[in-house]
Amino acid sequence: MILTPPSKISEPISISASQPGVNLRSWINSNKAIVDSYYSRYGAILFRNFNVGSVENFSSIANLLISDLVEDNGEHNPVDGHATVQTPVQYSSEHHLLWHNENTFNSTWPSRIMFGCQVAALEGGETPLVDTNAVYQALPVEVVDKFKQHGVMYVRNYSRTDDVGLGWESVFCTTDKAIVERKCKEQNIRFEWLEKDKLRTYAVRPAFVTDQENKCYWVAQIQHWHFSCLDDNTRQSIATVYSESEYPRNCYFGNGDKIEDGFVSDLLAIYKKLESSFAWQAGDALLVDNVMMAHGRNPYKGDRKLLVSMGNLITFES
Repeated sequence: MILTPPSKISEPISISASQPGVNLRSWINSNKAIVDSYYSRYGAILFRNFNVGSVENFSSIANLLISDLVEDNGEHNPVDGHATVQTPVQYSSEHHLLWHNENTFNSTWPSRIMFGCQVAALEGGETPLVDTNAVYQALPVEVVDKFKQHGVMYVRNYSRTDDVGLGWESVFCTTDKAIVERKCKEQNIRFEWLEKDKLRTYAVRPAFVTDQENKCYWVAQIQHWHFSCLDDNTRQSIATVYSESEYPRNCYFGNGDKIEDGFVSDLLAIYKKLESSFAWQAGDALLVDNVMMAHGRNPYKGDRKLLVSMGNLITFES
């Protein structure tokens, strides 16, 4: 094996097969303690030259490294025949998918994610990583204190079917309103039904988590929800059609106070400064700690096919 430690913050440690034909699942089985140690220390491991390209190979490795694999995930489409293997979020290849920690707008969310590359983009398409403890340390103390006191409130408006964003049938994986209500209650989401089968939800979550060593990690999904983070054309189009309360997504302090655009702009600059990217190669696999690292996606040209599995579910209380 060829081991390449990170040379800068937010970079994964790389483990590369020194010769073709090495079976990654077998290698991990024989070196589980090493993998666990690197994962705990660095928060991300890139496995390269193991040819983890097929759905079957990817699934077998994900099952080895991740428990409680998520099946019912309305934000991602499952790969045929593999409920726990999904495609990444569908998003325009022309735009950056901004950095985020997966599903931290829910009360229960995955702490481990694995990506696998079947086809690398001709240009771009990297998955930038950002150290979330470094983000936390870079934020102004007074802002952190307000988020600590109030948390983040995520507000979402759904049509029944996919429209401007995913519909509630897609996200909640049901056509039954009673099941939607049950799932909302399970995730501590306040909801209200509006005219024409529309749904509005409110979820207040912590902005950061603290580990057993009192180390803090910024996991708020502000840059995926705050209206100012949309591109100019999309923002103008939405503002023309909808009032603020009707925006497909938005976020506030947990007490309802507005999160100022200036803070969000500064937050994006912090992520950009701290991010680290690598070029995908077909057959790569990337194991990511969804607490320690945020991830995103750069714009790309050409075909790009990635797989994703997630699990090791946690709550903000755990």
